[in-house]
Amino acid sequence: MSPSRDRPDRTLVVILGIVGLLVMLAFVAVFTRGEPAEFEADTPEGVVQAYTQAYVSGDYEKARTFVVDAACAGDYYAEPNQDVSVTLVSTDEFPSSAAVRVTITTTYSTNPFGPSSVASDEVFHLTKRGGNWIIDTAPWQFDVCGIQ
Repeated sequence: MSPSRDRPDRTLVVILGIVGLLVMLAFVAVFTRGEPAEFEADTPEGVVQAYTQAYVSGDYEKARTFVVDAACAGDYYAEPNQDVSVTLVSTDEFPSSAAVRVTITTTYSTNPFGPSSVASDEVFHLTKRGGNWIIDTAPWQFDVCGIQ
């Protein structure tokens, strides 16, 4: 007797089962990844995080509280309608200064072929004053102080 063609091939069933499992695992990974890590407010990383969050949310007054007063004598310079994300790369911390290296990714949705992204590595320079970290210079994408 020849094998019946009415029942599905076991190999195909196993492959479909594995694919289904991988799809379910992908959904679980996407929907349970949570929020980004919160850094301590009194660290260079925490100051940069609070500054960029204030900037992205449009709270430029709050963002200005994280920068050196003398560096912010001009008008605000902001580019609205940008989808910006900041990823910490590294921090070089010294007793009175720090450099926080980040990757800034900007997504533009006005492209006729769909969104496009641009990523660049940038540095926030901070100084410690009165026991608090304050931003001396920020990358141009986050220049809340304006052009002098």
